[in-house]
Amino acid sequence: MGFKLRREVRDLIPPGLLTARERCLVLEIADACDDDNRSGYPGAERLAERADMPASKVGDMLAKIAAKWVELRVPLGVGKDGRLYYSRPRKCTTYKFPSADELVEAGKKARAKAAEKAPQDGGPSKKAPRNGAPEAPESGGPEAPQNGVTRPPETGGPSPYRTPYVSPKKIPSPEREMPAKQASQRQTADEAGFEILKTRYGYNTAEAQHLISVLHRRYGIFSAEWWHTAHRNGSLSERITEVIEEYKLDVAARSAQSAA
Repeated sequence: MGFKLRREVRDLIPPGLLTARERCLVLEIADACDDDNRSGYPGAERLAERADMPASKVGDMLAKIAAKWVELRVPLGVGKDGRLYYSRPRKCTTYKFPSADELVEAGKKARAKAAEKAPQDGGPSKKAPRNGAPEAPESGGPEAPQNGVTRPPETGGPSPYRTPYVSPKKIPSPEREMPAKQASQRQTADEAGFEILKTRYGYNTAEAQHLISVLHRRYGIFSAEWWHTAHRNGSLSERITEVIEEYKLDVAARSAQSAA
């Protein structure tokens, strides 16, 4: 198992380069690789389960990671269409991480490439960082707690998360919108999520209800085990951060439209 490799890769991923889900996938691959030869061959199903994503999306996400940073897949050959292929029937994809120096060099090139795409007038980029929790303002803003999720301020200043949800919309009654069995499963899952979000992450009732509603719409959560597993492997913090990041971008876009 690549415990040392995982920590090394974690420290060498350029900040803000990968999305939270891409970063999670890279670290799960590193965890499945050998520390000495830096290679391994975890199946797509295993990676999908550990990264909490569909197995059919693993290949596409690895291609995006290669375009942004480094190619982690070892090619098996060239197809008739002239493109490299990385797996075939009864042959899993092999993954291999470059050396630490090569990862550092790839990070420098990725940052240089990102700098070229940055606004040329010196103004701030409209995009918020996609990886990790958003930075807190100098005063009156949210603080970043242990789990890397933005928290509302203790007193005073505006919160980028809480402000629009002073009067949150009522979550539709599951009993009216789905079969009884699914409604029961949904209720059990929601109760587990509500408990985790309030006790582990410190969200209040309205915030927890909104997060549960958004995450259910995205991932169709009908199991309490989903919440416990996502909390244990750290993917829940990343999912919450993605929701907050997307909300902030949406608010910024609406503000720009209103100003125009």
